Amino acid sequence: METFTEYRELKNPQKLVIMQQELEEEFYPILRYYLSGILERPVRIQSALDSGNTEEGLMESHSLKNICYQLGLQSMGDVAAAVEHLCKSGAIEQATPPIHQLIAASHIANQEINHFCGLAQESG
Repeated sequence: METFTEYRELKNPQKLVIMQQELEEEFYPILRYYLSGILERPVRIQSALDSGNTEEGLMESHSLKNICYQLGLQSMGDVAAAVEHLCKSGAIEQATPPIHQLIAASHIANQEINHFCGLAQESG
């Protein structure tokens, strides 16, 4: 079992390599857009569900799930899928723990992807 310090979200960096090869010069702008979604969508899901807007929570969790899977963030995508399912079933009171997990995971994933892709040094 992984400890917190060993925990990694980016378990399939090959998806990023393939994405970069396919997108070429569009890779970094698209990646930055995806990363902003990784960080913002969990908070928007929480906010939507706190205000009783299940439809928005469903839409945001679905979008987050797709972004995660596209970037190779399988674990985070699976949690977003679980939140999506809870929104569909109307069991939003059960969504708080996985949403908190998504918020924490989003920061880890953002850091790992930035490090892996060298975004701190990338100016484009």
